[in-house]
Amino acid sequence: MGISPMHLFVLAVIGLLFFGPSKLPGLGKSLGEAIRGFKNAMDDVKDDVKDNVSQVNITEKNNETTVAANEASTEHSVDVAQSTKPKTPVT
Repeated sequence: MGISPMHLFVLAVIGLLFFGPSKLPGLGKSLGEAIRGFKNAMDDVKDDVKDNVSQVNITEKNNETTVAANEASTEHSVDVAQSTKPKTPVT
């Protein structure tokens, strides 16, 4: 359901009658600037979201690496603690 050429023609005639031929180019320019500003704002939001997602992914990877390192360190500590116990004969 698009805008047909007849619809565009009717909108142009209404615009000319309502605003007059002298103000119509200025309104078109203002509308174009507003749309451009909106698109730029949307691009900024998309970039911010991408940056935040990548930051979260990096943080999760660092946390996984830290957890794995801590688990390996804990296992090594348990092994060292068990190996340093003096072996005494059971009497």
